[in-house]
Amino acid sequence: MSFNDQLINLTKKEFDIFQYLVLNKNRVITRLQLTEHIWGDILEVNSDSNFIDVHVRNLRKKLDKHTSIDWFETVRNVGYRINE
Repeated sequence: MSFNDQLINLTKKEFDIFQYLVLNKNRVITRLQLTEHIWGDILEVNSDSNFIDVHVRNLRKKLDKHTSIDWFETVRNVGYRINE
């Protein structure tokens, strides 16, 4: 992915999460929605698992290195949103 002519190396999952959130900007996307969209119905989601949070945290770190935009809003105990 590139932003302002700077290459940002994302994993496939990070890119998929970012793309899904951008396509659904201004909407709160739950962790379950992200899981189902990115990983499909293959995973048995454990509500105690934080693997989505880990991917989003890694994605935030990478974006923060190259942009001054705060891309994500965390909606506590629900999910994430990208605001316009």
